[in-house]
Amino acid sequence: MGPQGWRLAVPLAGLLDLDAEDAAGCAARIDKLAREREGHAAKLRNPDFLARAKPEVVDKVRAIDRELGGEDRQAGSHPSAALDGRHSTLGACP
Repeated sequence: MGPQGWRLAVPLAGLLDLDAEDAAGCAARIDKLAREREGHAAKLRNPDFLARAKPEVVDKVRAIDRELGGEDRQAGSHPSAALDGRHSTLGACP
């Protein structure tokens, strides 16, 4: 409400494409998770990391990799293939 009790209504129909904004947000989150997943997978492929890191750190990286779909990945699949909405950062992407 304005200072004298008035309201201003602005029709937004046709000005905002909420579906496109949602899709762009989902694509950005999927890309972020794919980069995160690849980072964890790279650590797990690195023999120096596996040899030098504390076992609990390696276990944590493995758990995160599994959560991000690391075990279910298929060679050459799109980064979103393993992201089915289970990961909390993905949110409510359609």
